[in-house]
Amino acid sequence: MKKLFVIFFLPIFSFFLSALETGRILDTPFENIKSLKTSYGVMVSKNFVKNGFVVEKVETKMLDQVFSILKFKKDILVGTGGNAYIFNVTKNDTVAKFREGEIIKNILKIDEKSFIASVEPSGIIVKIDDKKKCDTLFKNGNKSINKLLNLDGEIYALVGENIFELKKNRFEKFFEVKDRNCLQMKRYKKGFLFSTEGEGKLINYQEGKTDYIFVSNGSEIKDFFLKDDKIFILLNSKISNTDDPLTEEYKSYIISIENNLLDTLFFFDTYISQVGFFKDGVTIFLSKPARAYFFDFKDLFFCGNFDFDFVTSVYKDGENLLVGNDGKPQILKIKDNNGKGEFLSRVFAFNSKNSITSVYPEFSGKVKVFFRFGESYDVDKNWTDFYQVFSGLNSNLPKAKFFQYKVVLNDDEDKFKKIEIFYKGENRKPKIENIVVFPPRILPDYAMPQNVITDKNFKKNLYMDLKEQNISKIFEKKIFVRWEGFDPDNDRLSYSIFLNDRRYDYPLISQTEDNYIVFNYENFQTGYYRIKVLVSDSIENREPLNEEKLSEDFLIDNNPPRIKDDIFQNNSLSFTAFDEESFIDKVEISINGSEFKDVFPVDQIFDNREENFAIDIPFNGKEPLSILVKVYDKFGNVSFLKKFLR
Repeated sequence: MKKLFVIFFLPIFSFFLSALETGRILDTPFENIKSLKTSYGVMVSKNFVKNGFVVEKVETKMLDQVFSILKFKKDILVGTGGNAYIFNVTKNDTVAKFREGEIIKNILKIDEKSFIASVEPSGIIVKIDDKKKCDTLFKNGNKSINKLLNLDGEIYALVGENIFELKKNRFEKFFEVKDRNCLQMKRYKKGFLFSTEGEGKLINYQEGKTDYIFVSNGSEIKDFFLKDDKIFILLNSKISNTDDPLTEEYKSYIISIENNLLDTLFFFDTYISQVGFFKDGVTIFLSKPARAYFFDFKDLFFCGNFDFDFVTSVYKDGENLLVGNDGKPQILKIKDNNGKGEFLSRVFAFNSKNSITSVYPEFSGKVKVFFRFGESYDVDKNWTDFYQVFSGLNSNLPKAKFFQYKVVLNDDEDKFKKIEIFYKGENRKPKIENIVVFPPRILPDYAMPQNVITDKNFKKNLYMDLKEQNISKIFEKKIFVRWEGFDPDNDRLSYSIFLNDRRYDYPLISQTEDNYIVFNYENFQTGYYRIKVLVSDSIENREPLNEEKLSEDFLIDNNPPRIKDDIFQNNSLSFTAFDEESFIDKVEISINGSEFKDVFPVDQIFDNREENFAIDIPFNGKEPLSILVKVYDKFGNVSFLKKFLR
């Protein structure tokens, strides 16, 4: 079997998309954020801005989220999740209904009178005709039905790692990709190309022979395209170790292959959820928050953010795209703006850096540039109307403290550059996830205070549940807390942290951008507490949004352990150490001023609030002994036992 390309790790190229991820080309000063406007129908690349597309809402009366879309006999049909039905949006009519909790993941027209649909997780494919007659053609509850395809009139179903072909109302096995899932299939030369999830394979199948064109372990090829003797791959690569799909982290890539050479063109810091053909390129939808990019197989353009997290379905309807999402039971129509895009700048204050000449955009084509002026930062009724302004001709314009410009495009070929742009929709609340309070005095190395003494006898293997490889135990009374903050707009976040005893909030730190804190707990009374994390996006928003979250209860113990039943006989010191709140953690002994040495309980393990000790101490009765025992609990509280033998 021939392997042309094998990639086990994709290097992360620092590219301009690190700025585009939040819609920014250039960061805008804090004081200007409030006046930023979302421009209309433009898209932004590294080098220039040009006409893009506009989004319209398709009115529906659905109650559930859309997972699949189809145009059938001039009607828009959608497959939903939750109540699981196929709904005719155009006629406001239910076509077919399935069990509650199912998802209609795919819908595909197979002829003028019928279509097929896949239902998950039951794993069935049904055929429905224009009379609403429904027949089951296929059932496989063990594998996900990833895609239904019509390739030149031949119908295929991608089910797990298998590809099935529809023949005479029956699906028959056609091919197996030898990976977890087959995600895409397209004709190529005299055969096919298949893409997979798991090992991220692009498989070339020609006349019964199989070659691997590309492999990337731990990845999935979401889609691929053939253009000008090149293969363009859209790859999602998992970088987190969690199995929870809500917290999985991905990087995604656009890769080209030509003449056996591979080139990574662009990368994103998130997941490609859906892809759709549009105009002379492809529209790429990223997730959390959902945003759109356009790739014309040369340049990559940022097109804008949505007010939901995931695009769940894309359907090409002529020159338009129909899009479903996880936010609302609605369909969005993405359409050409007919060369009529508008870009609205931020508000500028006239000063030594900002003038009409310094911000005037460079353009080509039929672009028109307009300016308006005002005495207040906020645009109000006292501002002037927009004046068309030509480059270098601005001596007769009004005198004012502030100005703003608008660029109007009038043709598909119009372009302009030399701008500042900030795409930001309605501000959305940040979130706090996964507050983790470490056991007392256990700290990761990156949070270790300077000049702190660590316990050399600390056993890391007792704390595997912390999922931290580099941790140490200290003698100081400190607790480490970490959390995860997330902002759907990718705003910078700040945190204020409190210790809560269900009556009061004790402030520990204010307005930090770190996602962890180390605090001293010996100031507080023994009892149960919670950590309150208050997150704010105030760094980048004049009207910030806040969110707070409380941790689970945890104990703070500042009472020392106690010692009872101590007795020395037969060259052995026996005693019981106990604590009302926390486990006994450490006991050490010194005889006649010697170095302290660790001693262990009778059962050789510290695993209880009460531990029994029997320490052998040779005593001949001739030389006196001064014995000092220190007993520590889990929180570092210490008690002393002193014995004098003469």
